[in-house]
Amino acid sequence: MSLRVRPLLFCLFACASHAALAADLPDQATPSTLPTWRLPASRVHGRKPDMPAAELDPTAAANVLTGEDLRDHHLSVPEALDAQAGLRVQQLSGFGAPALLSIRGCSSEQVDVYIDDVPVLSLDGSPLDLADLPSGQIERLEIYRGMTPAALGSQSVGGTLRLTLRQPNGVGGEINAGTGSYGARQTEAAVAWHSDALRISGGIRWVHADGDFPFRFDNGTLYNTSDDATRIRQNNALDRLGGTLGAQWQINKRWSLQGRWFGAGLKQGIPGPALFESTTANLTRDRQLAAVSLLGQNVWRQDDRVRVSLQGNWLGTGVNDPHGELGVPWQTTQAVRTTGLQTVWQTPIAGVLSAVTRLSAMAGDVATHDVLTGTDQPTSSRQSLQAGLGLPLHWQEAGVQVVPSVSVEAQHSRRTTDESYPFTTREVTVAENALWTTRLAAAWQVLPWLAPRVAWTRGTRAPTLMELYGNDGVIRGNATLLPETAMTWDVGAAARYEADQWTVAVDASGFYKQVDDLIQLASVNAHQARFDNIASARLFGVEVQASTRLFKQLRLIGQHTTLVAEDTSGRPAYDGKALPMRPRTRWSLRADWLKRAGVLAWRPFVTGQWQAGHFLDAANLVAVPAHTMVGGGLRVEHKPWQVFLELRVDNALNAPVVDLVGYPLPGRTVWLQLGWHMWRDDETPQPVENQNRANEIAEVAP
Repeated sequence: MSLRVRPLLFCLFACASHAALAADLPDQATPSTLPTWRLPASRVHGRKPDMPAAELDPTAAANVLTGEDLRDHHLSVPEALDAQAGLRVQQLSGFGAPALLSIRGCSSEQVDVYIDDVPVLSLDGSPLDLADLPSGQIERLEIYRGMTPAALGSQSVGGTLRLTLRQPNGVGGEINAGTGSYGARQTEAAVAWHSDALRISGGIRWVHADGDFPFRFDNGTLYNTSDDATRIRQNNALDRLGGTLGAQWQINKRWSLQGRWFGAGLKQGIPGPALFESTTANLTRDRQLAAVSLLGQNVWRQDDRVRVSLQGNWLGTGVNDPHGELGVPWQTTQAVRTTGLQTVWQTPIAGVLSAVTRLSAMAGDVATHDVLTGTDQPTSSRQSLQAGLGLPLHWQEAGVQVVPSVSVEAQHSRRTTDESYPFTTREVTVAENALWTTRLAAAWQVLPWLAPRVAWTRGTRAPTLMELYGNDGVIRGNATLLPETAMTWDVGAAARYEADQWTVAVDASGFYKQVDDLIQLASVNAHQARFDNIASARLFGVEVQASTRLFKQLRLIGQHTTLVAEDTSGRPAYDGKALPMRPRTRWSLRADWLKRAGVLAWRPFVTGQWQAGHFLDAANLVAVPAHTMVGGGLRVEHKPWQVFLELRVDNALNAPVVDLVGYPLPGRTVWLQLGWHMWRDDETPQPVENQNRANEIAEVAP
């Protein structure tokens, strides 16, 4: 049983093993997690009908959310992203539980993440837990589907999440507190201050959930409903504590210095699959990211920009199952330490042509300690060098933009083993990879209201240290692994129409992706498995985002995704089958009505999502039916006092939902949120009496 449970725990809770894109172990009972011109498109939850454009690559198929979007409706990052076209968030439990991002059917390990343009490095393959991200501290979320902007890094297989932390223009603070179903509680606070040359901001967030929701238990007999019962999820409580801190100092007209820190801690019970629930197994995780960046503009040439960033990442994970409730007794701690240096220079060259050059270096290691035996597992490490070049061409008169880019990377990975009995030896296992990626994209402003685009991308993903060297337990290493590669063809268009009382914006994309040399976990004996390049996959689909505003009061936002994901590995049991946990069709809709009455603003809203049925296993034997999720609520704001109160109901129809085998999600939930904002924006017009007094002072001042 340990072979079946441990990889799942590492991937989903400790986030320390790979989630392959195409299929799980053939003999496993539970599958692994698998793997602008841009016309303004409509804000998903913002106050304006315009969809903010992607900043770094106007030719990209992108989703953009502002921090205001999230805070206006108290949306967590997983909730906001899960409603977007082309995106899907897999969750393991209820409120505050770990959540992983999938873009266009690709796994979370195939998605690159950047915080303030600094990469979140992950040598062990652990994807970023979206629930770590505090929505109250976010200024902007940009999701690039199927590509990575040249100013950030090499092309990824799945796409890129770019997160910009909040840096308020005003002085003051805010505090929000909420409570909800199944012991859910959250408190979040933020403060900011600035002078002419210095700006400082920070925030803190605490989350707790009991997670004791009822769920339908089939007693391990999926097709026999006579023994079904309702049970309460146990050992599912969690606590999160995290925060952000940022400062920026304007040295002179050309240079500024920026520092950022982001931290997130988690302590959670590991409930285990519903059939094998635990009572004491638990997980702890601590993520720390710090970066110092030197920013310059007009340094060597007019309108050029320079960014030099030095960063450090630390991820500590502990899994504690001393009684072997999920297998054999297991207590381990793991530390992942990485440092990186990145330089980006953007400069105009001549006329319509500019250049984006990027150089980066990274070094890190992974160390694991077995608490039960008191021994240290062999340490693995990696060093890499990367260079990239983009040559954006913007012919403004013709409305044409072309963005070619190329990137190369060299990696050196090693694992050192010390043996002290019967004699001391030192074994070194080396793996080296050379990766290259490229992209060619174009956009054309055909009409004032229409802008089509087209792109071709070659992306790669290098094997992680976990995949190369295993964990000296149930997962064996394979130092001969090849990088995963993906070819993506993308076409799309953005359109917008405005009238006196009506605005509509639409963004549509179609794509085709072929992914080869997929790294997957395969059995080697009854108790062990290892990673191999054994699979390939074909993914294609359509994504549509649409928004409209009527009479400045009613906003409608709709999203649609069609995704066809097929196994093309040639293995008889799986070839041509649908990839697990990838619904073919999803629809979502949100309607908001804004009504002002004196000092109060009333905003009732309704949400809906329909998702097609899909399979939870690679052989397409375990099916999940389609489901409909309906929710809604009311937000009331008192503008002069800057106070709001919001009541929200999710999954009002109490539809049964499951993202992974054995891990049910809660049904109907209720959330109540109260917030108080105390911001003073220096650019906000002063009251008339204050402005008149200021004018009088200015007139008599010497």
